[in-house]
Amino acid sequence: MGLPEKYNDPKVFLPDFFKAMQDPECVKEGAKGQKLTIQYSINDAPDLNHWIKIDDGKVTTGKGNADNASATIKMGTGELKTMFTDPQQGQMLFMSGQIQIEGDMSVLMQMGSMISMGRVMKKLGFTK
Repeated sequence: MGLPEKYNDPKVFLPDFFKAMQDPECVKEGAKGQKLTIQYSINDAPDLNHWIKIDDGKVTTGKGNADNASATIKMGTGELKTMFTDPQQGQMLFMSGQIQIEGDMSVLMQMGSMISMGRVMKKLGFTK
């Protein structure tokens, strides 16, 4: 995916990314009946930590640390950028331990049925 120039800075990218995830156009039918919270923990820049909460089809996000996250994704800013620009490489980073998961990994695997990442990225201006 082509990364718009302004998103080279994670301080710009993350707030826009999480805001786009809340857009009803990006929420899939699979989010109904779900209740979970995912924490994104950025090891080398804790001020960039964000969370996403899905509660019966309603998506809210915020900056900082969530209470009682269902799962936490831990990574550095470099891995964060890779995860969003090259998802296949992001999987390799996870398998090599550079991206770590704590908590219930199954909620992360279900995200595709709850949030349309393609629509989120389109809203942000990403191109192939």
